[in-house]
Parts: sequence; structure tokens; C-alpha cells
Amino acid sequence: MRKEHSKMVTVLGIIGVAIIGLLGWVLNMGFNRFVFTILGIPFFMLLAIVIIDLIAAKYYKRSRLLMAGNIFFNLSYICTHVLLPDGMMNPPVDDGTGSGSYMLFGLIHNSDLYDTFMAITLFFFACFVITLIFQIVCIIVLKHRIKKNQRAMATTDGAAS
Repeated sequence: MRKEHSKMVTVLGIIGVAIIGLLGWVLNMGFNRFVFTILGIPFFMLLAIVIIDLIAAKYYKRSRLLMAGNIFFNLSYICTHVLLPDGMMNPPVDDGTGSGSYMLFGLIHNSDLYDTFMAITLFFFACFVITLIFQIVCIIVLKHRIKKNQRAMATTDGAAS
């Protein structure tokens, strides 16, 4: 019962993160997102979320650090998708709303903030990649520890017989 509940929570978490990320991506569609979509970046990120979350969930009880890394991994995914600027007119055109640059679902029109939002987005994308690598290393280390402990248990059981 407990194992089924844990799997359900993991799957629901993945679905929630994916929905927020995809809605942020689709509802903010602009030139930047079009180029990133052509490059396949959102598909890679979503695939990484699904695979890593499903694998990492097996090791949460063994490593709180892995769990914290996974939470930051999911948050960096969401922030990357929501904070990426929608677009920028080049050169910026003042259309009476402030400028040709727009962020956060078109709510913010400010050319000066465009670079700031882009830098924040790139920071969170870098965090996403770093936490992806961190989680892969943690999972590999935990798998080796588990195998080592199982071998040690098998040799002590064999020696006791």
C-alpha cells in the first residue's frame, strides 16, 4: 500500500510539473520559444524530468540530498519555462505599451528587463543541467552502495552458515 502511494505521488508530481511547464511554454509563445522548440529543448527537459523523477523516487529514503536536488530540479524546470521572455522586437518599437519586449504572458512590456529575464532564465537552465548531472551521480553512487551492502550481507550470511 505504501509503495503504491509513493508511486502515485511521484507520478502526480511529474504530471503537475509537466502541466505547469507546458502551459507556461504554450501560453508565452513568442520568437524565443519558437526557436527553443525547434531545437527540441522543451522536449529534452520534459523527458529528463520524467525519467529522473521516476528513478530518483526509489532512492528518496536513502538520500535527503537527492530529494532536495530533485525538488530544485523541478523548480528550475518551471522557472525556465515561465520566465523565458516571450520576445523582443529588434529594434525595440514603442507601440504605446512601453516597448516591443514582453515577458510573463505579455504582462510586462519593458526592453530594459528583457536582458534581466533572459539572464535569469539561462541561470535556471544551467541549474537544471547541473541538478540533472548531480542526480545522475547520486543515483549511481547509491546503486553502488546498495550493491556493496548486498554483497557484504551475502558474504556474512555465507560465512555464518
